[in-house]
Amino acid sequence: MDSLNRVTAADALLNVSLMPTEERESIANVTPTGWKNKKIKSGYLFNRSHLIGFALAGENDNWKNLMTGTRQLNSPEMLRFEMDVKTYLEADSQRYVRYQVTPIFRGDELLARGVHLMAQSVTDNSLAFNVYIFNIQDGVELNYADGSSTISAAAVTTPPSAPVETPVPAAATGEMVYVTPTGKRYHTHPHGNGTFTQATLEEALSQGLTPCQTCY
Repeated sequence: MDSLNRVTAADALLNVSLMPTEERESIANVTPTGWKNKKIKSGYLFNRSHLIGFALAGENDNWKNLMTGTRQLNSPEMLRFEMDVKTYLEADSQRYVRYQVTPIFRGDELLARGVHLMAQSVTDNSLAFNVYIFNIQDGVELNYADGSSTISAAAVTTPPSAPVETPVPAAATGEMVYVTPTGKRYHTHPHGNGTFTQATLEEALSQGLTPCQTCY
């Protein structure tokens, strides 16, 4: 197998000045190793997962910063640590964090077994972690050699054969999200630039807004 195009460790000295000022553009042109995607009940099995999150450094379709990660790995697992870093940095423009993410491959496998995240605030010890997150998805058996997968019946969703009107899910009623006046996405929390206001998920969906790829 050709493993030369697999991503390796990404590290950076993060500061609020590196954070993006515009919404993320499409990264569909990137096809990381082990990319054999399919639909499951919660959406798509795989995400093009940023090693250093877009919200932290504005890296978009950089092939060296993207790997094939399960939906579960990407959010909520990696996201929760990225948001801790983001919140820390946004509190003071003079704060810096040394941040490193390493995808862990076994032999010539094309799909990473997980990611090793490390972070340390530079001027104090108020933020520090050293964690390993498994690249797994509940209800799915992954073949790490090539990225193929076997999905249990409970995890599979069958798309409709013809376009149908999708009703607002019951779970949307009363759930609160954040939106911006000109944005096309809804968010779980304010981040980046923009004027955020709260709205119900039902209102966001009725306006045609779609989930923020950083938050979800």
